[in-house]
Amino acid sequence: MLLLLPLVSADLYPEGYGYYGQNQYYYVVFDGEGEAAVLARLELQNTDNLTEFSFQIPGEDISLINIVQEYYTYTEECGTWEEVSCSTSDGVETCSKECTNTLRYPIYPPSYAQVSYTVGEADGMTYVQVTIPELDQDNIYLLLHYKTSSYVDASGAVFDYHFQTIQNAYDTSYVRVSLDVAEDLYLEGVDSAIDYQEEILASKESADF
Repeated sequence: MLLLLPLVSADLYPEGYGYYGQNQYYYVVFDGEGEAAVLARLELQNTDNLTEFSFQIPGEDISLINIVQEYYTYTEECGTWEEVSCSTSDGVETCSKECTNTLRYPIYPPSYAQVSYTVGEADGMTYVQVTIPELDQDNIYLLLHYKTSSYVDASGAVFDYHFQTIQNAYDTSYVRVSLDVAEDLYLEGVDSAIDYQEEILASKESADF
């Protein structure tokens, strides 16, 4: 069946095995030259105040254009006050309190920092190691822009695509992929699946489209 609307989205909720939670969001555009342009957003729970992060992009002809970190400054306020002592003077009771629970909130809008990274290729994968520039964040938000021809096979005027999401050793709770094409192209027959590659105490997960 020919889809007249060029934009297709898929939402996946894979079962996870790791210690950390993450969400992944993708906007993928296929053009008439057999290339896919990808905008990706990775969201990681920063339970250990990460300073580095590594992941794998399926394919060996990945052109990684840029990576930036979205980060926030925070404000704090007391969430719980506890009375520690009380005194009475002239019939008026006065109690002193101390904060026993502090709440932290991000201040909007966010800021953006350039991320330094190294890239290597092996076994059909592009390995990326990044250094987190802004630390002390509740969550790590990485924005990636890359291009590749690995996901497209051309046969005349027909292009078959096979998009795969980024893999890493962190638990995946949510994946959203939006597929789009150039103005003179149409999408036909969209399907998805999840592949698990289990490792000791962690898993590498990738969604295929």
